Amino acid sequence: MIWWKSSPLLFEQFKAQLIDFFYLKLDVENEDIILHGEWPVHGATKLIKKYNIKVIIPNDYPYTIPKVFELSNQIPKTQDRHFNPQDESACLFVKPERWVRWPIGSGIDVFLNGVVKEFFFSQAYYDLKGKWPFGEWAHGNEGIVQYFLTQLNLKNVLCLYDFFQYINSTKPTRSVLCPCRNGKRFRRCHWDKFSALRDRLPKSEWVELSQILMLQLKPLIKIL
Repeated sequence: MIWWKSSPLLFEQFKAQLIDFFYLKLDVENEDIILHGEWPVHGATKLIKKYNIKVIIPNDYPYTIPKVFELSNQIPKTQDRHFNPQDESACLFVKPERWVRWPIGSGIDVFLNGVVKEFFFSQAYYDLKGKWPFGEWAHGNEGIVQYFLTQLNLKNVLCLYDFFQYINSTKPTRSVLCPCRNGKRFRRCHWDKFSALRDRLPKSEWVELSQILMLQLKPLIKIL
């Protein structure tokens, strides 16, 4: 099912959300909605650079993330520059971050003004300064684990794995110690952060994380 044909109202909303992106043209290619044009990157006082880009809107929009391509060959299409090796599309965020940065129900304007704008600003900044302005996530599974460790302010994967015993729990009793192993009560330590993140992300993200952690911890479990 093609979203813009089956949902005319959604398509009208989509087009209305593009009003501020006058430098992007909307076309249809093989029934795919395509946005393309020169994406401007601005510094504090002036235009820094323009990138020729293409955004392919998926047929099940807004459930799947649009794919973004840089066509002017100004950026090396490598993992270190945050491009996917399979198709050279931009790696805009680690997988679970999508539910925070662009949750379902957000418009295409939020997507463009958020992760797309940040991605190309970061690329231009890196070319000028040799470093990333907002930091960076690791690639693949390492980046997913890094995201959860950062969000929960944890130091290692063993602590992160211990949180899974509470994935379906209600608020713990006062006597339960925090899985972070600092000796504090769970309710007064990580519970609020953990429960907020648990409720915000779909269960599929936690299932994938548990599978990744099991692979990483398998050698350690054998030793223990």
